[in-house]
Order: sequence, then structure tokens, then C-alpha cells
Amino acid sequence: LVYEENSILHGIINGGKEALLDCVDLLDERYFDQLKNKIIYSAIKEIFNDGDEITIPKIVSKSKDLGIDCVDGLLDTIHSAEAASKEDIRTLAKKLQKRIIIKEAVNLHKKSIDKLLQMSAQESVADIFAASESAIFELITKFCSREDEITELKSVVRDYVNNAAENPSDNVGIPTPWNKFNESIG
Repeated sequence: LVYEENSILHGIINGGKEALLDCVDLLDERYFDQLKNKIIYSAIKEIFNDGDEITIPKIVSKSKDLGIDCVDGLLDTIHSAEAASKEDIRTLAKKLQKRIIIKEAVNLHKKSIDKLLQMSAQESVADIFAASESAIFELITKFCSREDEITELKSVVRDYVNNAAENPSDNVGIPTPWNKFNESIG
């Protein structure tokens, strides 16, 4: 997995802003296992946010601003992995994202199991289920604020408008399941 992290970062360094834009919606510093890679990615994002071009000297300088010299780590990253292509960067970023979700799921479920093992059987059934459900809801809250797939609004709206045009309705408001009642109340 270190190779994949290095490959992503090498690809971003080679591809610059365009390469970063292709994966920034998927990646977060916490998705990198290696501390050096977390720092390099943080530096790259800050350089981008400053509106500068992503270059090796700027990454080294920004990492020093962040409190850590990443020269050796940056050289290792570049020399230890082939630069990922634009398409591969996004694929590998999704893999890193899923890997962190799996790790977090395991940790949250372990906590739930600990809670369940501490129960005395005096708890309500709802409390027992809640101990398990809380792990799932916490995981959803942490990782599902962004969609895995982007839905284009124009396609959804176009389908809705076409459906409404093909199936006109005289009902105003929300109809009931009883047609005769709907006709009588308009």
C-alpha cells in the first residue's frame, strides 16, 4: 500500500493542479499510512490552496512550514514508485479511501462488541440493538457526507420533467391512494 500512496503522490507532483483536482474530492491526509506521505499531501494541498504551481521545491518549503522536513521522504516517494496516470490516481485514491473506511469500521465494531460484552442482560432490546447500530451510524456520518458517484442534476431534472409531461395529473397537492376520494376533494 505504500507503493500506491507513493504512486498517487508522484502522479500528482508530475501532473500538477490538474492531477490534484482529479482526486482531491476523494483524498484526505488521514488516508495515507506513511507520515511522510501525509505531510507531502498536506503540503501539496496548501500549495494548491495558495494558488501556486505544485513543484518539488515548493513542497519541500511548505513541509518545513508545517514543521517537518520531508526532503528525504519526498525523494523516496518519487524514486520508489512509478507516477500514477491521471485515471490511476483516482482509482488508487478510491482504494485508499475504502481502506480507511474498512479500518474505521473494524475499530467501531470492536467498540460495539466491547459495549455488548459489558451488558448485563438487564438492558432493553432497543439498547442492545443500539450498541450495534451506533457503529454503523457513526461510520455513515464520517464517510458518507460525499457521494461515491456524482449525479448530474440535469439528467435527474430532465427525467422528472419528461415523466410529468407524459403523465399529466389533475390532482393538486398530494393524492391519497383512493382515486374516488381524490376526485371528490379535487
